[in-house]
Amino acid sequence: MDKSYPYYIADISSGYIQNKQQKYFRGKTGVIKVKPGLNAVGILSNPINSGAKIYVNKVLVANLSDVPFVENVYYQSGLKGNLFESYNIASGNKGDKKDLKKLGKIYYGEDISIIEGISPETFSVGPYQNFKGNPSGSVILYPGMNYIIEAYIINTQQSGGCIMSFAWWEEII
Repeated sequence: MDKSYPYYIADISSGYIQNKQQKYFRGKTGVIKVKPGLNAVGILSNPINSGAKIYVNKVLVANLSDVPFVENVYYQSGLKGNLFESYNIASGNKGDKKDLKKLGKIYYGEDISIIEGISPETFSVGPYQNFKGNPSGSVILYPGMNYIIEAYIINTQQSGGCIMSFAWWEEII
């Protein structure tokens, strides 16, 4: 190796390249209530007809209350219940929605049944704390797959609230 030039190592999993190509997106749910005996769910979904792979880069769960809760992460799960679609999605390097060509969708809801899901991760989120997951593109959602975060209360006497955020990039298949 030629020692006359500096040697650099770059982490391209951060989404830098995808951001420059306008294939990197960030979005969040609305405020979701976490109630005793009921769950709160945020979903990054790759629609069955998208024709793309979605690489999950970052996930953030913000606990907006003084009530701690547990969160489970699920992959490729079916869902049953009343979900709302979030339109709080932007390209990683643009503040406007003009020419936004994203394929991934964000949904959220309360009291949602998770059907036949695999939950490889569980975390706790303290009062007024954030949980930051950093899959760095290691979780790939093929068309029809979901990345689901479920939150439920540890203390069954109080209610709380949270917002779930996702960052991802997309690659046409």
